[in-house]
Amino acid sequence: MHDPAPPRPLPIAWTFADQLSSYRLWGLVAAWVCSALSMQMLRSNALKDAMDVMGRFEMVQVMGVVPPLGMVLGLVLGLLLVRGAVVPGLLALLLLAAVLWPLAAGLWMEPSLLVLGVTLLAGQLLPFALMVVVLSVVAGGRSGAAAFASVLVVVLALKSMMEMLAPGLGLYLLDGRWPHWASPGLGLLAVLCLLPLLQPAARTWFNESPPVRHQPLTPCLRNPWGMALWVGLLWVAALLQLLQLWQEMPGRWSTVSQVLALAGLAGWVRWNYRLHGEVAWVAPSAELLTPRAAAWASVLVPLSSLLLPLQLASVLNKQAQQRRISMGWLVCWCLLFPPMALALVQRVLNQAAAAGDIRS
Repeated sequence: MHDPAPPRPLPIAWTFADQLSSYRLWGLVAAWVCSALSMQMLRSNALKDAMDVMGRFEMVQVMGVVPPLGMVLGLVLGLLLVRGAVVPGLLALLLLAAVLWPLAAGLWMEPSLLVLGVTLLAGQLLPFALMVVVLSVVAGGRSGAAAFASVLVVVLALKSMMEMLAPGLGLYLLDGRWPHWASPGLGLLAVLCLLPLLQPAARTWFNESPPVRHQPLTPCLRNPWGMALWVGLLWVAALLQLLQLWQEMPGRWSTVSQVLALAGLAGWVRWNYRLHGEVAWVAPSAELLTPRAAAWASVLVPLSSLLLPLQLASVLNKQAQQRRISMGWLVCWCLLFPPMALALVQRVLNQAAAAGDIRS
């Protein structure tokens, strides 16, 4: 008799930081954003054309039936994709729904009830199918309910932002109509985002152990309140924009707010880059993003002003022997004024680096 083969060791579960530091997740998210915006442009153009040739009753009928049906079909298609060949299936779907169909609808077909219905159906089906795939891939990394909930919030926030911004930009910039090439162009960009995921190493998604990815930076003592003032320029710029909406202000204030926003955003990206690398030096953890991933997340991920300082504080508190950050106060500052949350993290990091209060 042969001895049974020893069981294969289970791969180490990916943390949310591991996933955010990998192109596999960003490629899927970028493809989803491009395809969703492409479909939003296509829907906007189809609706504007349909209003010129259809009655209000026909429009209400189509809008009441087709978008919900597209959402259900998209969710079902997403479930089918994650049980099979994910990337090849998505490439085929994107080429068909985000490239060929917009070209056909924009260049060759006259506005009609059928064209509007199929356009709205495709516009709902593709974003929802991709959303299911992105969430399933993250959950497949076994990174926990908190990571799954975080990605769900980010994806829904991005979806809501695109649904609000795309029609408004179309009305403001293009008199309610996007150029015919815009939707196919974004669809092609979505395909290009998925092409690197066809490599054999990428097809494993998050089923193997994550790579070692720490990129520590030597800690530098810096004034935390100066950091808060610099990054706070971004929030001052947002306040000026709100004031301009509420009351008439001189045009120069718009230029001032733009300059302040750029300076504040540069500080926000820089300090997130530095803090993630310096915390990795004094308290290495798989829960930390790499500095480069933190910089990208601070620009591209909604709610990053809440998530990034909380993650840094959590890592520092797990390793600290004496000095800790109050998570209750940190959550309050993340909600009220996020630059102050970064300052609190920097203050504890200064103390830990100077006094050796962190266990390696």
